[in-house]
Amino acid sequence: MAKNQKTKRSPVPLLTLLVLLLLGTAGCRGNDPGPAPDQTADPAEDVTSNGDAEEEGETMREIVLSENGKPVYALIRPENADEGSVKAAVEFRKTFEEKTGIALSFGTDWGKPGSAPDMETPEILFGITNRTDGETADSLGILDWRVEEEAGGKKIALLARTPAGLNAAADAFFSALTANEKGDFALSGLPLSGKAALAAGEVPDFPFGEIRGIYESSGSTVVIRAEKTTPADYEAYLSILAEAGFEVYDAHPIENNLYATLVNESTTVNVSHVGPTGTTRVVFEERGDLCPLEDEYEEIADTLLTGMKGETVVASEGMGYIIRLADGSFCIIDGGMGDPDHVDSNKLMNILRSQLPEEKKGEKPVIAAWLFTHLHGDHIGVFNCFSLDFHDQVVIERLVFNFPTEEDTAKSDSPYMLDDTIYRYTQFKKNLAEFYPDVPVLKVHTGNRFKVRNAEFEILYTLEDLYPKTILDGGMNECSILYKMTLGGQTTLWTGDFAFNAADLVLKEFDSALACDILQLAHHGMNGTVELYAKVNPTYALLPVWAGGYETMKTYAQNKWLIDSEKMEHMIVTGIGTWTIRLPYHPVPGTFDRTPTWKTKYPVYPDLLGE
Repeated sequence: MAKNQKTKRSPVPLLTLLVLLLLGTAGCRGNDPGPAPDQTADPAEDVTSNGDAEEEGETMREIVLSENGKPVYALIRPENADEGSVKAAVEFRKTFEEKTGIALSFGTDWGKPGSAPDMETPEILFGITNRTDGETADSLGILDWRVEEEAGGKKIALLARTPAGLNAAADAFFSALTANEKGDFALSGLPLSGKAALAAGEVPDFPFGEIRGIYESSGSTVVIRAEKTTPADYEAYLSILAEAGFEVYDAHPIENNLYATLVNESTTVNVSHVGPTGTTRVVFEERGDLCPLEDEYEEIADTLLTGMKGETVVASEGMGYIIRLADGSFCIIDGGMGDPDHVDSNKLMNILRSQLPEEKKGEKPVIAAWLFTHLHGDHIGVFNCFSLDFHDQVVIERLVFNFPTEEDTAKSDSPYMLDDTIYRYTQFKKNLAEFYPDVPVLKVHTGNRFKVRNAEFEILYTLEDLYPKTILDGGMNECSILYKMTLGGQTTLWTGDFAFNAADLVLKEFDSALACDILQLAHHGMNGTVELYAKVNPTYALLPVWAGGYETMKTYAQNKWLIDSEKMEHMIVTGIGTWTIRLPYHPVPGTFDRTPTWKTKYPVYPDLLGE
């Protein structure tokens, strides 16, 4: 099983095994399979024993494992075992030597049964080998395990389909191990059987395709990347997860890609299969807040989108967008840089208050969701200032982000950028702990979808998709989340500072799914590619850049492509001024400049741009 790149055994209670051994001397249950699953308190404790003693009073037969301090058996594992099973076999051999002082010879089943020159040597078969009967293997559930003797004791089989089951079988084996007066070792009480239990944070290993790597990402999150996989492999793994006790929370396709989120009590696992590349990703972590698939609301107001011009002189290219939703609550995308005088946090609060519907005037503004694309200061800075100033004057219902590890963050950018990023990220975490300890945090992954009132969001990229590359290859901007938002039948692609490695990757994975009505230009107009923008092919473009910066940015190839596109009707540059539009956006011809000029001015709410 996979757990943060480590294998951990599922414990089998020693007391249970001792009781079974005692029962064996008084008579066993024959071939009784034991209680039905719904009668078993803990599947990990469902251990049965019958051996050869079927009549009351008969003594259980011992299987001698060593004679005069030398092993009787050799340890055999499957030649094609997965990495987790190999580790389990190595651990079994190590534990055997620790407990007995005897080193087992160790090999694989590479030859056909009977082809090895020393077939007279008894074997401990660890896993499903080519000696295992096919029906026996097929009868095992994903977490089932058995320890039994075969061929009159010439074989001892530890049978399981997964590392979790093998480790549980090994625990049972060693619990049944006894030593006589001569110091020789034996087993009694076989067969033993039961179900392994996944520990918190564990998932079954992915047994298909070629494992490219297992990566630790964004804290406790683990990513398994497998290549040369098929949709059938994806579906089979979902079945494996279901057998292991996971339930499907959400599952849906995006074009030729498949996505599913499954949960148990302790763990969330996101599985995706990318059709164009044959890549499957398994992303799992400690279970947290789940993406809301529904969000009830009462429609009382028009939906608005506001681009807030930052006033700070620290970095005027910051990005902050405010969406007033149909019930009068708000959704915020990033926020901007913020400044020591808190001018921008005050400006944000004034926008929220001014856009409250009449029936909500005087109430605390409700921020139904605050979404962050990445953790650069000009995207999270306003949130920090706003939290210090207004945390008790608003209601924040949900925070959405997926940030990289602190270790990767500390190596991802230039020293100047890092000093600012680390300072602001430290403040960000402090604000969460101090002001919003009970606010749900959605840690999103590609394929996740969620609703915020009348807005629907779909995640098309997060930093996990980039592995084996990381933000160390392209800087912090490579972890910008790609949010696709649908409102009133109109779609918007929020790119944050989306970088070039990420852009290349999504072009391989998506086609028409990238098409949107509104595009936020990546990295204040500095990133993005012609190929990416051609796939998006927007009607409207949002450029979070200072006013003078537009004159430079419009000459970049990708931005020039947009400006020259016959489909593109309106480019709105936030550096010109704060503006508000109605969503869905259908501007009135003649009321706006298609692209801004030095004399362009945007109306300020309650006047709406394009009306």
